[in-house]
Amino acid sequence: MAFVGIVYAFVGTEELAITNYWGYVGIMFYLSFSASLLGLLVSATVSNTEKVMTIIPIVLIPQIMLAGVISPIPEESVVEAVSYTMLSRWGTQGFAYVQDSIRSYMANPLCPDELISTTVDAIEFMNLPNTLGLSEQISTNIGVMSVINILVLFGIFWALRRKTMITP
Repeated sequence: MAFVGIVYAFVGTEELAITNYWGYVGIMFYLSFSASLLGLLVSATVSNTEKVMTIIPIVLIPQIMLAGVISPIPEESVVEAVSYTMLSRWGTQGFAYVQDSIRSYMANPLCPDELISTTVDAIEFMNLPNTLGLSEQISTNIGVMSVINILVLFGIFWALRRKTMITP
């Protein structure tokens, strides 16, 4: 709540401002919970902290790269298929669906030192499908994140069960 509150109070302009505070808080909370489960899975899988430190980048880099924020994800590709298994992709989509518009900046072709700003729909900006209504899409995002969370919980259970069987 504090992070979203700071962003809500101090970041943005009239054109780009958080318009749905509680929607952001809800998605941020659920995404944080999901990320904690992922961290617990890594912790349960390995036996010591040195191994955790080597596995964390392997887990986090795909989450960052396949969220669709740093670079657009090519449609109908293997990369897009893999991105649908990432929690960050579904969290990013949830934030984009909560936000109604995003201010986009591009260089002025006549004068490259100046920026031209345009306000675009967040869904178009992220190249997301808009076949469902807003509340249905948020429900879909939370549902998919819940399925991933359940799979991660089973992974945690399996890893802990395996550890107790190995250790006398």
